[in-house]
Amino acid sequence: MKETSSDGQRDLVGHMRTMADLRSSAGAKNDDLAYSSIEAFVLERGQSWTHVAMPKGIYLGAEKECFSNAYQMADGRGLRYVEGYALRVIPVHHAWCVDASGTVVDPTWKYGGVAYFGMEFDLPTVRAARTDHNVSVLADWPHGFPLLRKPLV
Repeated sequence: MKETSSDGQRDLVGHMRTMADLRSSAGAKNDDLAYSSIEAFVLERGQSWTHVAMPKGIYLGAEKECFSNAYQMADGRGLRYVEGYALRVIPVHHAWCVDASGTVVDPTWKYGGVAYFGMEFDLPTVRAARTDHNVSVLADWPHGFPLLRKPLV
């Protein structure tokens, strides 16, 4: 049976809630963190995004390089950078772009994902998170996970 987008969204959000709950209950309390996990942060701050077929003239980047692919596409084509979780076969931490209408343009997955849930970041924020050892805004461990440390205004 083919999974519909709403089924995929439900499954993706359910997975994120389960992981947030597990990380919250299994981890040691850290008073410096406003959020217990990336999943908890994205669930509170993110939203669902809709994917359609890849627009003509858009070329895929390298597999397993979603953060760089999305950054380069957003920077080069004037799209918006989004990071969060996406469901293709299994839920994964992922990055993609959205166009002016808020539709997903995924520069990494040829056929796109079944569901997307994440939040938009401006390019200066993405640039600041990118280092030799990190390409993710959400999993920015070299800078001590700044988004988990303080709520966004």
